[in-house]
Amino acid sequence: MNQNKVHILFVIPSLGRGGAEINTVKLSNYFLSLDYQVTVLVTSDNCQIINEFNKGVNFIIIGRKKLIHSLSDISRNIHNINPNIIFANLWPLTFVTFVSLILSPRFIKRLVIVEHIDLRVALNSRSYLERKCEYIFHFLAPIFVKYIVGVSPGVLTSLKKSSFIYSHKYKLIPNPIYYLSDYSIPKIVKNFNAIPSPLRILAVGNLKPQKDYFTMLNVIRYLISNNYEVRLTIAGDGSLRPQIEKLIRDYQLQSYVSLLGSVNDIKSLFNDNDIYLMTSAWEGFGNSLAESLVAGCRCVSTNCPSGPSYILGDGRYGTLAEVADVKSISEAILREVLIQRFPNEFKESVASFSVERIASLYEELVW
Repeated sequence: MNQNKVHILFVIPSLGRGGAEINTVKLSNYFLSLDYQVTVLVTSDNCQIINEFNKGVNFIIIGRKKLIHSLSDISRNIHNINPNIIFANLWPLTFVTFVSLILSPRFIKRLVIVEHIDLRVALNSRSYLERKCEYIFHFLAPIFVKYIVGVSPGVLTSLKKSSFIYSHKYKLIPNPIYYLSDYSIPKIVKNFNAIPSPLRILAVGNLKPQKDYFTMLNVIRYLISNNYEVRLTIAGDGSLRPQIEKLIRDYQLQSYVSLLGSVNDIKSLFNDNDIYLMTSAWEGFGNSLAESLVAGCRCVSTNCPSGPSYILGDGRYGTLAEVADVKSISEAILREVLIQRFPNEFKESVASFSVERIASLYEELVW
């Protein structure tokens, strides 16, 4: 390794196909292109997207099944590679990384905490002990760490326990979605004079409780019961797949819903469908929602904490609906389809989400 280069370390629990992981890929590759030395430390053995990193990015795969068992490994590796800055991603790994460095003030001062979920909502179902631990950690962390990053205004608000003292340490930096060099304004935006038949709906995301696919399936049932011809395509995989497949059978939706599993390239899916639907109970940012706008696909999302309203400009660039409300979501879909949309709206909506802009904001934290 070149010891003269500025060394950036990303610490992340896994390299699955989630927003934080894709965020790490894009930032790592971009910083590498700027001639930084980049290392990614992964605490689990889930390295699904490791091949999406460019050659030259270094990896440390700890491979622990339980995060708490990674404490000494994280500390030892950070001491060995001596990075100039450490971007630790995702609670509770942010906390574990902090604890692993508690006896190393020089590294604590180089630590940047990057949180990707609204902790006020995401930890509601967790134990009292974990919620209290999170509160104390994010109350005290600004005293010691270099910066604290939230990927949306709501995420940042959930972190600000002591912001009245250390407000300068809090930074709003959304996720990078597209490269300026690859982006072109959508030349054709689908507009309809009537509800298309069938109405093709796309959803993208891991099959987990956060995404609330159970409500989504009930939305499809509602639309069908009101004589709309619909087709739902879901790209993603996860622990809830058996339950979702059972519900599709129980609701007799086999002809209306397709489960694609994990999909590497979703760009063509945006073009093949009329509308992108997100029914999440909570989000931190919502990468796939922003990706749909980049592709020029009209969007409907629940107004959940805390990314969708930020991405959709409080409803300027798509239609927002109530969380877990089948009727509200269904009506939002029917409204959005009939709204006239223009290419420049989509350009405006994603102007802040280029890799180049986001990387420059992270780069400011290095110095």
